[in-house]
Amino acid sequence: MLALVVPIAVFAATPAHAATVTCTVNGTDVTGSTIRGTDGDDAIDCFAIPSGVVVNGGRGNDRITVNLGDKAGADTVGNKGEVNGGEGDDTITVRGGDGYGAGADGKAANTGEIYGGGGHETVVLTGGDGRAGRAIAPLSSCGDGGRGGDGNDGHISAQGSITVTGGSGGLGGHEPGKANCNGGHGGDGNNSRIIGSGFDSRVKAVGGRGGDGTSVGRGGEGGIGNDGHITIDRGLASSTSVEAYGGRGGNAELGTDGYRGEGGRGGDGNNRTIDILAAGKGYVKGGDGGNGQPPGSGGKGNDGTVNTNPTGNYDAPGGAAGHS
Repeated sequence: MLALVVPIAVFAATPAHAATVTCTVNGTDVTGSTIRGTDGDDAIDCFAIPSGVVVNGGRGNDRITVNLGDKAGADTVGNKGEVNGGEGDDTITVRGGDGYGAGADGKAANTGEIYGGGGHETVVLTGGDGRAGRAIAPLSSCGDGGRGGDGNDGHISAQGSITVTGGSGGLGGHEPGKANCNGGHGGDGNNSRIIGSGFDSRVKAVGGRGGDGTSVGRGGEGGIGNDGHITIDRGLASSTSVEAYGGRGGNAELGTDGYRGEGGRGGDGNNRTIDILAAGKGYVKGGDGGNGQPPGSGGKGNDGTVNTNPTGNYDAPGGAAGHS
C-alpha cells in the first residue's frame, strides 16, 4: 500500500513588532519598515534608521539625509539599518547623535549598511560629538569629556566620493581648585569596512579632534583616520584615491604661568588596511599634537598597511608635536 503524502504549506512568520521609521519623502511623512523614493529626484529626510529598516531612494538623483541639523538626536546612532541610493547620482548624508548628559560619548553615524546603488554618489558620514564633562564634580572626582562617535562602524559600498569623519571629544568638566578633568578622545573616521567601487572612487577618512582639558587635565587624543579596511576597486593613476588623516590632539588649559596639563596626542592616519587595487595614490597623515606641558606628540602617518599598484605609491607624513 502506498502511503498518502499530504503536502504541508509553510508560511513565513511576520514579526509582530517589525521595526519601522517615519521619514519625510518630498515633504510628506511616510511610515514603514521600507521607505522608497519615486522615479524622480527625491528629498528623503529621516531622524534615525533602526536595525531592520531599509531606505531606498529609487531612480533619480536623490538626497537622503539622516539625523542631521534640527533633527539631530542626542545619544542616537544615525543608521543601524540599510540605506540604498538606488539608480541615479545620489547624495547620502548621515550624522550620529551627540552625547546626552555630561561626559557622554557621541554616537556613530553608521553601524548598518550604506550602498550607492549604481550611480556616481556622494556619501558623507559624521560621528556625533562627545559631551563636555560635569561642570561641578563631587568630592575630588573628575568629569572627563565624552569620546566622539565614529564616522563609520558598519559597511559602505559606493562609487563616487565617500567621506567619513569622527566626532570631536568633549571638553573636560571643571570645578576650580578641585577637579582636573581630561578632554574626551576624538572618534575614528572609519572603524569598519568601506569599498569604493567602480572607476575613480575616492575615500577620505578623518579622525575627530580631541577635547581640551581643564585645570591640570590632559587634552584628549585625536581620533584615528582609518582603523578598519578601505578598498578602492579601480583608482585613477593621476589622482589620490584614499586620504586618511588623524585628528588633532586637544589642548591643555593655559594659565598665567603656562599650560597646566599635558597636550593630547595626535591620532594616526592609518592603523589598519588600505587597498588601492588597480591605480591611484594614497595619502595618510598623522594628526598634530595638542598644546600643553608637555605638549602632545604628533600621530603616525601609517602604522598599518597601505597596498597600492605600483607598490609604495603613497605618502605618510607624521603629525607635528604641539606647543608648550
